[in-house]
Amino acid sequence: MLNSRKDSTFVRWVICVLLVATTTTSTASAADSHISDIVFSPDGKQLIASSNEGLAIYRWPDLSLIKRISTESPHPTCLRFSPTQSYLAVGGGIPSESGTIEIFSWPTLTKTKTITAHSDQIMSLAWRDNNTVITASLDHDIRVIDLQNGESKQLLQGHSRGVIDLCLINNRSTLVSGSLDQSIRVWDTNSGALQRTSSNHTHPVQAVAVAPSMDGLPLMASASDDRTIRIWQPTIGRLVRFIRLETTPLDIDWIDSKIIAASCKDGKVHLIDTLELEVLATHEAINGWAFCIACHPTLDGIAVAGERGQIKRITLDNATTNRE
Repeated sequence: MLNSRKDSTFVRWVICVLLVATTTTSTASAADSHISDIVFSPDGKQLIASSNEGLAIYRWPDLSLIKRISTESPHPTCLRFSPTQSYLAVGGGIPSESGTIEIFSWPTLTKTKTITAHSDQIMSLAWRDNNTVITASLDHDIRVIDLQNGESKQLLQGHSRGVIDLCLINNRSTLVSGSLDQSIRVWDTNSGALQRTSSNHTHPVQAVAVAPSMDGLPLMASASDDRTIRIWQPTIGRLVRFIRLETTPLDIDWIDSKIIAASCKDGKVHLIDTLELEVLATHEAINGWAFCIACHPTLDGIAVAGERGQIKRITLDNATTNRE
């Protein structure tokens, strides 16, 4: 986002397939505005992108423009579907002035409400349940918002700089946040209590992402301006391993429980084996910063987007994995 699977034989097979992944020529342009976030529709047939132009809805996989939707926020930054997949939350706001959430019904994209929740832009959000959204802002705070009345039920404080990304684990009972203060914090979403802080990154954290469900403790990844992607077991605060890239990763998404796709400042996308700590393939995706990346829900490719409204599809030829 912009400055949100078993044995060894199977793993080797997936690696071989990913190495022959190709970048398609399917592209789209959301006017000239930088794209801040992208998300696939629940059925995987559409891709929604946010930019200063509002929302743009594209058909997948050919990336033909279906329609545009305006937003109250002049700077929408993040997109998330509700657990029931019937609502789309759009976070954004005005820098140094306000952070807002706009809720749209899906698939009609009719706006149902707008809530001002912060004193600076919202950079990330997560749905705890169908009536509760958790928001992260450049005002350093995380808030738990009741969508029924628009009020903040909890205020999670601890970060000393803007909070950039969020992800939920443990059946949404645990929240992980990444911040410009270089730290990753783990919170109890029921009590709002801070459970632990990890400070292994040496530069601002740009993205956090939970791995698809697997046996054992939850696993997540974080990407930072220190050019590392770090793999964690957040519930026990354990850093498992990390890889350092040649350029800065701006966003990450898990292809399966072992392989991550990372979009970077140089416009490239790296496919990374998190067990062997090696880059399996690199794709020249867009010209300029690739702010956001999203893996298709049924692995029908990867979408990457960024500067000047560029969106590109990367295919994973014949790749099938056991997302759990």
